Amino acid sequence: MQDAMSEGWELRTAKLAGEVEGTAVSHIVEGTAVSHIVEGTAVSHIVEGTAVSHIVEGAAVSHIVEGTARVQRYLIVEGTAVSHIVEGAAVSHIVEGTAVSHIVEGTAVSHIVEGTAVSHIAAVRYKS
Repeated sequence: MQDAMSEGWELRTAKLAGEVEGTAVSHIVEGTAVSHIVEGTAVSHIVEGTAVSHIVEGAAVSHIVEGTARVQRYLIVEGTAVSHIVEGAAVSHIVEGTAVSHIVEGTAVSHIVEGTAVSHIAAVRYKS
């Protein structure tokens, strides 16, 4: 999967990391998962048990640190998306916050435990 990545992907990652207009905002409050990415801007918000995922011309890496999800960068490949946890964890879990994000072999799965939505994105490519 990494072999399929091109230098263009690396450059794009760098741009989304801050060289161009891409803003990343993440917030978790009382259990709702909302992810919105539009033209390089990533916003992740968890509030009150509902999950909404929207991706438009952008992507990101999401890292859970002490109950807060930080969206750092995203990769969109042919209308698909992947979220990858740093340091090879490949699993994001918000305990008592009902949001679970899991990546297994290039498949991104977002599931809101005891919430309202399940988001599944397949055929993704990412650089670990």
